[in-house]
Amino acid sequence: MIKARVSMLVLFATLTVSAQLSVFESPNIANVASEVRDLAGKVTRNAKTDREKVAAIYRWITLNIDYDEIVRSDADVYRSPWYVINSGKAICYGYAQLFRDMCV
Repeated sequence: MIKARVSMLVLFATLTVSAQLSVFESPNIANVASEVRDLAGKVTRNAKTDREKVAAIYRWITLNIDYDEIVRSDADVYRSPWYVINSGKAICYGYAQLFRDMCV
C-alpha cells in the first residue's frame, strides 16, 4: 500500500524492524491484520501521495500512542501492533512495528 521511503521519517526507518514479530503473530490473526489495515486506510484516506500517507501515519501514531513508562519489558505483547492500538501505549519496538505494519 505505502512505500515507507520518506526522509522525514528517518527515525523510524533507522529503527531495525525485523520480521520476528508482526501483526500476524497476534492471537486473532485475521482480525488484527484487518484492524491494522482498516486503521491505516482511515488515517490515510485524504492523502494523495505516498509521502502524504506516511506523514499521516506518523502523525496519527505520535498523537495517539503514548510511551509506556511503566512497562519496559522485552515481552512480545508490548511490541505487537494489536497491543499498541488497543492500549494506546508502546515501547520503542512497538512504535516501529505499528508504523511498519500500517505502511504495508
